[in-house]
Amino acid sequence: MSDLTGKLYLADLVEVTQISEDTFSGSCLAGATGRIFGGQVAAQAMRSATLISPEKRDIHSFSCIFLRPGNPDYEVRYVVTELRNGKSLSTYRVDAYQNIDGNESLILTSTSSFHIHEESQSFQDKMPSVIPAEECGPAVYTPPGSSSRVREPIDLSWPDAPPNSKAASEPRQMTWFKSRDKLPDEPLVHACALAYITDLTLAYTAHRPLNDINSTLNGASLDHSMHFHRPFKADEWVLFEQEANSFSGARSISSGKIFTKDGLLIASVRQEALVRRTTND
Repeated sequence: MSDLTGKLYLADLVEVTQISEDTFSGSCLAGATGRIFGGQVAAQAMRSATLISPEKRDIHSFSCIFLRPGNPDYEVRYVVTELRNGKSLSTYRVDAYQNIDGNESLILTSTSSFHIHEESQSFQDKMPSVIPAEECGPAVYTPPGSSSRVREPIDLSWPDAPPNSKAASEPRQMTWFKSRDKLPDEPLVHACALAYITDLTLAYTAHRPLNDINSTLNGASLDHSMHFHRPFKADEWVLFEQEANSFSGARSISSGKIFTKDGLLIASVRQEALVRRTTND
């Protein structure tokens, strides 16, 4: 289990401790509002499933629903249930619980699916043309809903200016990101790292056209889904192309594509969030 008081390493933040055959535990960081950072719970839920899944199977899809806010002062317990274990596909449900003063609550439920490698034809969307990560200027920016500690193990760069402005703008953004430190040479850990990082910026793409200097937008992720297409390394720069597709009834839906520097489409992401406005006094 990671030490959350010293320097933070992404590999540690997505890791869990096995406490029985199908049960794991982890500690999580606080986000901006004092609640557990949801991306870390999602990543640890995925990690728990990867430790149960058969060898030589890659994760191809992950989805989760955030049910209740978590408390960072308490451990999270992850219970893995096998839903399918066939010749080529395996699927597991992972439920995340917290026991606070004797009251147990379910804070997240998720499914992770794994697939043996199969050769096939291939096609993909084209990577947008942007400034390379190494040529982007430095930016001091902590994404809304997170905290400086949550962002600490991540390098983020923006081909355009980081989304600091309170002025309304188009519901789109491009973000380069990678783990600040090298990750283990285990592809499933890199997938978990991607779950952690993508929860930092995706939902806030929908805030951009809603920005108003006289009010503040408060958001909370409702769900998060990912599909993994090709091998990648989360400790090398990847481009996150993000777009908010709709906002209505105080709910936004945003989607994203992640590309390697060489233009390979490695993952697709989708997230719904609750977005409410408070007036600045």
